[in-house]
Amino acid sequence: LRGSDIKGLCAMRYRSGRLIRPLLDQTPTALREYLLSVGQDWREDESNADTAYLRNRIRHAILPEMEAAVPGAGDALFRLSRAAQRDEDYFSALLDGMALDEIPLADGMAVPKDRLKELHPAICSRALVRFMERAGVSAQGADAIEAVMGALQSDGAVVNLSGDAHACVGERYLCLVRTGEAIPDTRLRVPGRTDTPFGVFEVCEARPGETGDGKKAQCMPLRLLEGAVVSSRREGDTMIPFGKHTPVKLKKLMIDAHVERAMRRSVPLVRDKEGNVLFAAGLRSAECCRAAKDEKQMMVRFCGAWPGADDE
Repeated sequence: LRGSDIKGLCAMRYRSGRLIRPLLDQTPTALREYLLSVGQDWREDESNADTAYLRNRIRHAILPEMEAAVPGAGDALFRLSRAAQRDEDYFSALLDGMALDEIPLADGMAVPKDRLKELHPAICSRALVRFMERAGVSAQGADAIEAVMGALQSDGAVVNLSGDAHACVGERYLCLVRTGEAIPDTRLRVPGRTDTPFGVFEVCEARPGETGDGKKAQCMPLRLLEGAVVSSRREGDTMIPFGKHTPVKLKKLMIDAHVERAMRRSVPLVRDKEGNVLFAAGLRSAECCRAAKDEKQMMVRFCGAWPGADDE
């Protein structure tokens, strides 16, 4: 009645994880008759008779009228829910075997929009529901799912979602982001392995001649890493890129690298204790990472998925 899709027609299931409902297909009348036949008392939840609740108004008023108009309507609805469960189980198994090339973000998740556009709408809508669950976005209504599906045909569209979240459609990706959620700084373990909202960073002593590629790995002096943190971009951040002499705004570096707007908060930055950017994983390292020959050098390696353009 509220406008559910097929998944909503599934209603309750006999088994949901560890919860089992063995009497789901029994009517209250049949249960009471059985209890009377064996002399067993029972307790009634007094709220069951309170028609202030919508479920009770449907149970006590609407369903009896339906049954009077079409005898067997209750059984027909029950069979409909079982048919819906059968179909949803099929679609769920289909999605289980489908790779959508999802990219985790620090505040959500991204997926190449072409992977969704190539799907039949019946599969695409279900993929979006699952995608939202994995992105940590609260359950959305059917109207929101339809709006996101429509937005996939454009570049630069934003769909407001409940729960302080947005679906952002860029040139290449659909991003589901939890906009009201702060991304905390994480102290970098030197040496060691650090779990961050962006993915895992590993720091170890650099081998002789090792420099890193400047994108996923960068060699830098140990002194720079004392008190270093991993954080997201802040307004006004700049960096002097390795091999350059003048500072460049990180926003420009991200634009030049085709990092879509909704994904920029998820580019992990290694900062020194003063807040200066040493390394933008997936983009560039800073000129200050250049070490003198007699300095102890460490290798900083980002082991996560970079939320940018093609991983070169």
